[in-house]
Amino acid sequence: MPVNVFRGDMMLPDRRFRGQINPPDIFIRLLQSLVITGLAPASFYTPIAGSGGAHYDGLPVDFIAAAIVGVGRSSHREIRTFHVVNDHHDDGISLDTFVDWIEAAGYPMQRVAMHDEWVRRIEARLQALPTETRQQSVLGVLEAYRRPFKAAAALAVSDHFAAAVASLPIGPRVPHLTREYIEKCLEDLRARGLIDSPSTR
Repeated sequence: MPVNVFRGDMMLPDRRFRGQINPPDIFIRLLQSLVITGLAPASFYTPIAGSGGAHYDGLPVDFIAAAIVGVGRSSHREIRTFHVVNDHHDDGISLDTFVDWIEAAGYPMQRVAMHDEWVRRIEARLQALPTETRQQSVLGVLEAYRRPFKAAAALAVSDHFAAAVASLPIGPRVPHLTREYIEKCLEDLRARGLIDSPSTR
């Protein structure tokens, strides 16, 4: 019996449809809170020698869905496991990059040198927000960001997934996350009324 097992990592908003986001998602909560507070750590990461730098391992959900459907149509008689991850681990695109792109989109960002000080300040600023905005913020999942992430090499081997994508119409490569994509996510947040436009700040 053919079996395809897909082990997904971070699934991010659709690249095509305006406003199609999942507001309780940890990624969306973080983007919203960075914009609202204007506070970011100097880096979300602790460097590790020889790691190749920080990388954010997420993919747009429309790509993931198309990949799963495409792989599922292939004929085989095996049990196959695919690690659905962003395999561009040396592209240098990380949460820190997203902060740069948020700022480039017109939202002022203040980098806080000490990570624990950033946590203290953003937590205090979010606590002071109106109830609805506070509930939509990163406050409820701030524990995930309380300590810097390790800028480590990838743990999941994604060769099978990358090879499968290469033969699909959505290929030949897993997509990079781009500045245009983050700008689209910010547009989605504005469309849902979760952040203001830069001109009104």
